Amino acid sequence: MSDAKVAGLAKQMRSQTEKSDEYDLDNYSEQAAAELAAAAFAQPFDVDHAVRCSLVIGGGKGIRGRYDPNLARGLAQALKALGFEEDSGASLGAAGAFKHQHDTGRNIKVLHVFPHTQHEAQGAGGGEAAGDAHATLDADSPAYQLLAADSLDAFVALAEAHLPAYAQRQRCLRELQAVYLPLFKSIDDKLVSAQPLSPAEEGWSAVCSAD
Repeated sequence: MSDAKVAGLAKQMRSQTEKSDEYDLDNYSEQAAAELAAAAFAQPFDVDHAVRCSLVIGGGKGIRGRYDPNLARGLAQALKALGFEEDSGASLGAAGAFKHQHDTGRNIKVLHVFPHTQHEAQGAGGGEAAGDAHATLDADSPAYQLLAADSLDAFVALAEAHLPAYAQRQRCLRELQAVYLPLFKSIDDKLVSAQPLSPAEEGWSAVCSAD
């Protein structure tokens, strides 16, 4: 596998504009796949929404010989070295996670990667995001679903259903903090400096603070 081919696919992945796209790693060695992961996922994607990159890494008897049997291991190790976490419950919006899937319909093995994106940083900023911070979360993400709960009982039920593992709850907490803490700090800073708040900020300030 040439360095140019690895770099070319990494560039293609980082140029992804769709929320979800698929890439075939046939004839990639374990080492080449690890290099691809480092080149593609070390830095946030320059998009304003959550994305998923689905890497085909194996399959049934008819195509099995095209794939290095150690692809899953090499990719997982490379992603973990970048700070990604393996999460079988990850979905679109779970930035910094990856999961394995056997697509029984097509009889292929897929590694879904949910990279960090500029969407996260923008969601944590001010401006319009301060008016409706929870609109910056992907509607399919567990964090958004929890915020949409209309009662404590519903919140607990959703948390147990969508976030059964401690690691998943920690990631959800980080997603919420990334969006809301900068907003609350901005509101506190305005209050300290006697700057006027927008109507939306006044609503937030009545119930929350950066503390």
